[in-house]
Amino acid sequence: MKEYRDTGTYDALLCFSGGKDSTYTLWLLRKKLGLRVLAVTFDNGFLPEQTSKNIFSPNTLMRASSICTACISIVKFGALRIALEKNIQFIMFGWSSGQSPITSAIMKNNPQIIKMIQNALYKPLHELMGDDINPCFLEKKHIEKGYNFPYNISPLAFFGYDEDDILRKITKMGWKLPIDIDSNTTNCLLNSFANIVHKKKYGYHPYALEMTKLVREGYMERYAALEKLMEPENKKTVAAVKKKLGL
Repeated sequence: MKEYRDTGTYDALLCFSGGKDSTYTLWLLRKKLGLRVLAVTFDNGFLPEQTSKNIFSPNTLMRASSICTACISIVKFGALRIALEKNIQFIMFGWSSGQSPITSAIMKNNPQIIKMIQNALYKPLHELMGDDINPCFLEKKHIEKGYNFPYNISPLAFFGYDEDDILRKITKMGWKLPIDIDSNTTNCLLNSFANIVHKKKYGYHPYALEMTKLVREGYMERYAALEKLMEPENKKTVAAVKKKLGL
């Protein structure tokens, strides 16, 4: 990583959601590795007030539902565009080993593969949102004009994952758990509604795969994973989300 230190203003771009994992990842990158980090947040309109406070707090300084997939697509391509234009060589994600296994924790972005993935994701989102979505995706020039594509890195996959320890550390930095969220998120009010939609459509919880990996790898007890998956969604939050979406 040292060979890239002088290529730009920042050493890494972090997709920073304000949740517990990305907050802890920011701490790791800054305090443990001493990297110059550009933290980028995508506001999907459903961030709890406390999440905004956690993100912008002076103390602190992205298998899933289709709704989450749409959001994370915007996050990933938007972050890639920023990294390309600012010549940042590493894009960091605060994903647990359940979300990003060690085998894919470090991956070099390939322009042609990125182009194919974007083509599949961009069209349905553009049909819904129009040209407002364009700044969040790559343009033709990013693929064809010799930009140096960065690596995607998920530090928590190889730094270890202990949820209780993470919560202890970031709480000391001033991070607080938002209210009205479900047990599978620490940063998004939309999550409960997304879970309901996914379970109704497919018959299983969208976090089941992630919880299974965490249990198998010894990062979470089986009973704790089942508790998270069985906890009912917050009806008040779901109603507020549906109202905001006009449903």
